[in-house]
This record gives sequence, structure tokens and C-alpha cells, in this order.
Amino acid sequence: MNRIQMSILSAVAASILGSVAGCNCNKQGCCDKHTYNDPFFKTEYSRTIEKVGRQQAASAARADATLHESHFHGDKLNSLGEQKISLMLEDDDTTRPISVYINVAEDSLSSGRRGSVEAFLVANGLATDQFKLENGNNPNGIGTPAAPLLKNLSKTDSVGASAGGGM
Repeated sequence: MNRIQMSILSAVAASILGSVAGCNCNKQGCCDKHTYNDPFFKTEYSRTIEKVGRQQAASAARADATLHESHFHGDKLNSLGEQKISLMLEDDDTTRPISVYINVAEDSLSSGRRGSVEAFLVANGLATDQFKLENGNNPNGIGTPAAPLLKNLSKTDSVGASAGGGM
């Protein structure tokens, strides 16, 4: 064997040995003491950031409060719908009863969808007098936050005015 073949063979053997040997830690959690602790990104900061992000998501879900077709699989609430309602329940900014708007077509699945949402809310500790189920979009929701700005877009264009800063 020449020198190049020998070096390739030894590199392959070393990589196979490294992948087979792996970590010699067989117990649950024994490698935890060897994890790298970055002094810049401490865990308490990332937890605070995650907590703030979760609170913002909960406030947004409660402000929107609308379930669409994508939140259901047939007449059952899917995991996306369950997550949105769970976020709505986490929001503690308001104490009034929760209104959930179901914006889907009225068809044979509608009553099953309402029942699925109601069952999920009751399973999460709400009494039937602590929530309201409404049909359609939330009239006070954040469905189209850009709509008022887009309505005035034509007023921002100036005809005949030059854009300053010429040469």
C-alpha cells in the first residue's frame, strides 16, 4: 500500500472507531455535568425571553380569539386549535369571560366543531358560564391590522412633488 492509501485507511478507521465508541456514558443524566455553560447566554436569560415570548403569544391569541378552518381536522379541534385556545387561557390581562369566535363555513361539521371547542374548554377547567362561542370573525380582533393604513395609502403619494436631495 502506498502512503496515500494508508492515510485514507487510517482516517476511515479513526472515524469508524469514534462513531462506534461514542460517549461512554450509559446512565441517564451522567453527561449533563459535562455540558458547556456559555457565560454570555445564561439559562435564566433564555428562560426570561421564552417567558416574555409566551406571554406575548397568549395576549395575541386572546386578542384574535378566532378559530379558522386550519384549527380543525374534520369536526375535531386539532393540535393547532388546542394550542391557540391554551394560549388564550394563559392570558391573564382580562378577567371577563372568554369569547371564542369560530370562523368556518356553516355545514354538517359545524355543531361538532362547536362541541369540540366547548369540550376542550371544559376539560381545561372552565365552566360553561366562563366562555362564549360565537360564529364568524372577531369584530374587535386583530384580523387585519393593516387595513386602516392601506386605506390611506393613496393619500401618501404626491403627484408633481420632487423627492428632495437632488444633486
